[in-house]
Amino acid sequence: MNTYRVDRSKETVSPPCGMSSVRYLGDNLEEALEVFHHTKGGMDAWDVPNENYGVMLSIWDQGREEYVRKVWKSK
Repeated sequence: MNTYRVDRSKETVSPPCGMSSVRYLGDNLEEALEVFHHTKGGMDAWDVPNENYGVMLSIWDQGREEYVRKVWKSK
């Protein structure tokens, strides 16, 4: 399982958000943070302007066997 993922999503959504929303999926924290910081909020998973969407950084929790949201930002 990949350790980190960055998605465009609504704030109330829990990861995973779907395959269209993925901006990064991998094991490198530096790369995940770079993608998170450079991805702008206010766009949905298909790059259409939508103020309800932001960017989410999630980390795989081995004990829970699921992704856990760590950081979310809007515009």
